[in-house]
Amino acid sequence: MFRSKYDIAIIGSGIGGSILATILAKEGLKIVVLEGNQHPKFAIGESMILESSEIFRQLAETYGIPEIAYYSSENFTPLVGSTHGVKRHFSYMYHRKDHEEDSNELMMANIPKEPYGHEMHIYRQDCDYFYCSLAIKYGADIHQNTNIIDLEIDDSNVEIKLVDGRTINSNYIVDASGFKSILANKYKLRSYDLETHSRAIFTHAVDIPSFHKVANSQKQYGIPYSLHEGTLHHVFEGGWLWVIPFDNHKESTNHLCSVGLLLDPRVFPERSELSAEEEFFEFIQRFPGIHKQLKNLKSVRVWTRTGRIQYSTKKVIGNRFCLLGHAACFIDPLFSKGLYLTLTSIQNLVPKLIKSKNDNNFETVRFQTYEDTVFRFVEANDKLISGAYKSFGDFRVWRKYIILWVLGAYLEYLKLVLLRFNAHYSGDMKDMSSGDSNLNLRLVGGGFDKFNKLEKEIYKILDSINFKDTFDIEKKSQSILNEFIKAEWIPFTIKRYFVENHLNSNQYNLAFLKNKGGIFGVSDYRNHFFGKLPSLWM
Repeated sequence: MFRSKYDIAIIGSGIGGSILATILAKEGLKIVVLEGNQHPKFAIGESMILESSEIFRQLAETYGIPEIAYYSSENFTPLVGSTHGVKRHFSYMYHRKDHEEDSNELMMANIPKEPYGHEMHIYRQDCDYFYCSLAIKYGADIHQNTNIIDLEIDDSNVEIKLVDGRTINSNYIVDASGFKSILANKYKLRSYDLETHSRAIFTHAVDIPSFHKVANSQKQYGIPYSLHEGTLHHVFEGGWLWVIPFDNHKESTNHLCSVGLLLDPRVFPERSELSAEEEFFEFIQRFPGIHKQLKNLKSVRVWTRTGRIQYSTKKVIGNRFCLLGHAACFIDPLFSKGLYLTLTSIQNLVPKLIKSKNDNNFETVRFQTYEDTVFRFVEANDKLISGAYKSFGDFRVWRKYIILWVLGAYLEYLKLVLLRFNAHYSGDMKDMSSGDSNLNLRLVGGGFDKFNKLEKEIYKILDSINFKDTFDIEKKSQSILNEFIKAEWIPFTIKRYFVENHLNSNQYNLAFLKNKGGIFGVSDYRNHFFGKLPSLWM
């Protein structure tokens, strides 16, 4: 049964659509979610990052829905079940065609245990089902196996026409349905003018051993965590491959491992004469180390092979509608930023929808900062990932470039955490619930201007490298490192990464966040990140 009219209609019941529905329903809006498939359903986007987890916590606190934060830390594993893995690091193993991997070419970015615990590998069919159920609990109407044939939007109403002949009316519609977005297709919004180029082959599988069983031990690599305890990326010129185990802790009851191959189609065009599975196994034979780990895997679902996966949109908002998450854009899962964009978008969008409903005014201009935020994040993500693909051309360059990603990610996370701390200190969560607390953020760097300038210099050097000239590679990779060295404001924890293959876990504790004696010491950096925190943090 449908209501005569809803305040907001949402297309898609993945993480984004379901969390948005949960919050809006709890705030008293009449919400309907239309899902073309049925839960539980397969989805990728399984590797959590600090920034996404922090937005989970902010949404949970701001709107009084603790369940939203259940996927923000491995500490919540008892509440969400034993099908999810732990994630204590990102790791990147560099490979060359027809050569054994060099143990000195492994880089690890460990995830601090304090103050919230390590991250998770989320088994999406269970996670998405959980959030869909949560939306129902808080009062949203969810209709699965419900397909839309068309929409009609005018200045006062959204009419949704279903395949079965029924119609639904709402004041506004949010499309969270992914690449096949109904609104993006209806209004011809798709754009492909992006720097990153990659295609994908992926599946879930069993019989994938820890890389340590076919290569060096944890001790030999000199790293604080087993490679099996986090997300392992095998990188090489022209692409990379993910290995995301769900069975990497003793409480796990899920034997699956997610594996996916990303290739630049300009370097490695699709082998259409081969099946997706055949192409995958043929390709990994180029790299002995990858082949040793994955040669005996058995897929448990049909392999998926895509064309180019990058897309964006000409506009995110329109008359009584907006696009959310992957309905708007997708770049590449290399640094797992997609969910962070989706959650930040929800944080920005919710108060605008609530106010528009209360004012009975859904003018497009009210959502302009939402669109601006999405475009800002997409541009930064595209630049970051396309730069990484370029740097894969030589380990000497990649070794320096990865510092930019690590620095940008940790500054972004720091700013997010301290925004919440400042809100608690002031005793007023208004800034957190306004939706506009993140207007100076752009996916990386925490909105810090000195980082933005450093980033531009790194990209300028990267674009000038002649990867056919080993002397130029050596010279320019050193130039990249010199830019980092000149930036005296960079936290000491990150400076250690200039020469070590992992971040020092012992330096990540509550002291890391202290204003003086912590990671920052110069006044303008303290002011930007710490604001007016109490004496505890001085």
